Amino acid sequence: MCPAGQRSRTWRPTHDRYGTKLISIKFATSACRPCPHRLDCARSHAARRMLTIRPEAQFRALQQAQEQQTTDAYATVYSKRAGVEGTLSAVHFGVGGNNACFLDSVNAQGDKICGFLEALGPALRC
Repeated sequence: MCPAGQRSRTWRPTHDRYGTKLISIKFATSACRPCPHRLDCARSHAARRMLTIRPEAQFRALQQAQEQQTTDAYATVYSKRAGVEGTLSAVHFGVGGNNACFLDSVNAQGDKICGFLEALGPALRC
């Protein structure tokens, strides 16, 4: 339903450019065009209201993940991950990124870092 109380006309399954399943909801142009609330729910002056939403299971999972990200426990775990990512970024960019002449000298350090990350693996999972 729209802010003015109009019911949607069609619900159709669709997907985005990555293949994620979505639902496209469209309202009748004849109901939207004369509506005084059109600018509250549609960007175009001539178009009707259209919504694109995720299927309910995906929506609920996304909502739950976003709620978890506001907890202190998540902040603690993520701070460890952010520290490791910052260190890796500093190592990567500090030696010239993907510059081939540095790869041999960094390879041994990379093996050590990979071992370190594997050991931290359970602590870094969100």
